[in-house]
Amino acid sequence: SEHSRPATASLILCGCVLVGGVFHVVIALPPPPMSVYPFSMLMAPMYVMLIPAETGAALRALLGRPASVHAAIIAAAAAAAAATHMLSGTDRFEYPPYLSYEFGICWIVFAFGGLAVVALANVIPARTDKHANMHARARATDAADAVGSFGLPTTRVRFAMLLPAIALGIVGALPYLGVRTHVAFAMFSNLRIEGGQSNHFLVKRTLLDALGSGALRSVEVLETDLPSLRSAQVDLFPLLPAATRSAVVGLNLTSEFYIAPPNAWPTALPAPFRPFMLPLIEVRRRVAKAASALPDFYFRYRYPEDGADGEREYRHARGLRTAESDPALAEPLSFLQAVFHRYRPFHTAYSPCRH
Repeated sequence: SEHSRPATASLILCGCVLVGGVFHVVIALPPPPMSVYPFSMLMAPMYVMLIPAETGAALRALLGRPASVHAAIIAAAAAAAAATHMLSGTDRFEYPPYLSYEFGICWIVFAFGGLAVVALANVIPARTDKHANMHARARATDAADAVGSFGLPTTRVRFAMLLPAIALGIVGALPYLGVRTHVAFAMFSNLRIEGGQSNHFLVKRTLLDALGSGALRSVEVLETDLPSLRSAQVDLFPLLPAATRSAVVGLNLTSEFYIAPPNAWPTALPAPFRPFMLPLIEVRRRVAKAASALPDFYFRYRYPEDGADGEREYRHARGLRTAESDPALAEPLSFLQAVFHRYRPFHTAYSPCRH
C-alpha cells in the first residue's frame, strides 16, 4: 500500500546499516600495518545518510534528555578516548601514521554501535501502535525540517544529498574503466586492466583504447636506485605481528602483503626488492619528477612484449640523461594526465591482489 512502501524501505535501509556496521567493525579490528580503521571511520557518515530521518529523530530525543545525561555521555566518551590513547601500542609500524589504532577502534565501535541502536529501534516490531505513530510523526517532522532548512523542493534536496554518493561512485568506477587504479576504493582487488592484459569481463582492450586509458603499455622494472620507483610497491608482510606471520606460514598461505605507497617509502624496504610492472605513463610521472631533482639515478627495465631478451637501461648522470637512455621515459605528463592517470604496480606472475 501507499503507507507500507516507506515503512518497508526504512526496514531495508536499517537492515543495511546493521549488516554494514558489523562489516566495518570487523574489518577495522586487525592491527597495523593493516590500518583499515580510517576507512571504516570515513564510512560511518555515509551510513547516517541511509537513515537520516531515523538518526535525526534519535538525536532530537537525546538532546531532549536532562543536562546530567549529556554530561555523563561526554565524560564517558572523554574517559574512553583518554584510556585508549594511553594504551596505544608504540611498537607497531603504521604507514601512513594515521592516529591511535585503539582510539580509532573505540570511535568505530561507538559510532556504529549508536547507528545499530537507531536501526534496531526501527527494525524491532515490538511497539504499540501509539509508539509507532509517534515515531512516524517524528520522522515526518525531521523530513519537513530538512526541506525547510534548505528552502528547496524535496526533489532538489534529495539530489543534493545524492551528490556525494554520485561523486564517490564516479571515483570508484575509474579502476574498472582503466583510467586510474591508485588510489582506488577497490582494496586488494584482483581486477587487472593494466598492460593490455585485462582480466575484466567487460572492459577489454578495445574499450580501454576508446577511453584513452594510460594503462595499456607497461614497463617491467627489474632494478633501480630511484627511490620513487624502488618503493612503488612495498611488501608489508615482515611488519605484521609475529603471531599473524606464524599463522600465515602455518596455513601454507602466500606470505605477501603488497601495497603501493602514495609517497616514497620513508625507511629501508622491509623486504628485498622484487621486479614489478608499472604502466608507462606512471613511470614517466616518476622519472620526469626525479630528472629535475636528482643528479644521478638509473633503472633497468624491459617491455613485456619484448620478452626476456629485451632488457634496457635508463640512466641519469650528473644531472643529464645519457645518450643511450630513451627520452620518452622522462617525458612530463600533461595536466589532465597527471590528474586522472595514476596507477599502482602489478605483476602478471605473482601477487594478483594489491592495495
